[in-house]
Amino acid sequence: MLVSLKELRLNHSALEQLPDSDGSLENLEKLSLISCKSLTVIPDTVGDLKLLKELFTQGSAITELPNSLGTLSYLKSLFVGGKQISKLPDSFRGLSSAVELDIEGTSITCPPSYIGKLTLLEKIRVMNCISLESLPESIGSLFALTYMNIYNAGITELPESFVMLENLITLRLNQCRKLHKLPSSMGNLKSSHHLYMKETAVKELPESFGMLTSLQHLSDLSNLEGLRYLDLTNCEKLVDIPGLEYLKSSLRRLYMSNCSTCASAAKKSLSKVYLKNLENLSMPGSRIPDWISQDTVSYSSHKSLDLTGVILVDGFKIKVTRRNPPFVKGVELKKAGFYLVYENDNDYDGSEESLDESQQTVSQRLAKFFSSLEENGQQP
Repeated sequence: MLVSLKELRLNHSALEQLPDSDGSLENLEKLSLISCKSLTVIPDTVGDLKLLKELFTQGSAITELPNSLGTLSYLKSLFVGGKQISKLPDSFRGLSSAVELDIEGTSITCPPSYIGKLTLLEKIRVMNCISLESLPESIGSLFALTYMNIYNAGITELPESFVMLENLITLRLNQCRKLHKLPSSMGNLKSSHHLYMKETAVKELPESFGMLTSLQHLSDLSNLEGLRYLDLTNCEKLVDIPGLEYLKSSLRRLYMSNCSTCASAAKKSLSKVYLKNLENLSMPGSRIPDWISQDTVSYSSHKSLDLTGVILVDGFKIKVTRRNPPFVKGVELKKAGFYLVYENDNDYDGSEESLDESQQTVSQRLAKFFSSLEENGQQP
């Protein structure tokens, strides 16, 4: 009578055990046991469901998964959950057709290394697994992976092999509160469009971050309160940098060349205070302020003040030469200029709105320059 059955949902039932199928469910393709609070065991005979493609066990009382699941060669989607589960069976290495793996609320501390052999996996979700401490190095072998969501886990860092996931489009690491470090070669994730890291312990981004040229959405950076260096050069598809305004006390270097859309949004954060703390700023555009000289500058010593950040000899001439090819691919120097900042020239913290431009600090004048571009909808 049940031979033709393809889908069986027993969600939220009081079922205590699954009956042996005896071949009567041989055509079953989907079995859902979500929140079966009294179900503690899945019988080995589940391995007889040879055509099974989807299995859901989240929220059940199952203490372990049977080895026979590893024989289900057609299984594409596996959703497992329950704090009683502390490991995945070794037989799971046989799930050669699996494209989606969802692990929720388990006590697993590290997924097995064989997970790297599930080469067809496209999606991985690990939710509320607070015991999860690490990911195996073999995860870098999942070349088909396009989506990974690790939420509220205990991981402290990602393995360096993670950067080999060349087809990964979306990475979510929200509420991984112990995560404090990203791989140094993060920029190798060339297909990455979306990166979310809300409520993590990450305080700095790797220098290679600017190589994420496909990046479109970036997580709120406001928790990166110690961030000193942010390079988004060539991130042409990035539309905003949420939380940038909260980094004014820590950020010293900000690079956004060839990143026109996000630079437009960033200009709103470039206040006098923000610019005063920056040591290096790179923005896309073809204009520079009129008060910055575009000619060769000859240094002459100030009567009582030193030049900030550099020592020059009287009469020393400064000019810019173009590098060919450019130092950074895709970034071309269009205009260059100099403005010599002497000691105390940029130290005034009060309001300068009523002062003549020639009396204003460099930070105030730059803030005014960027503000005028924003009002006119122009690039620098």
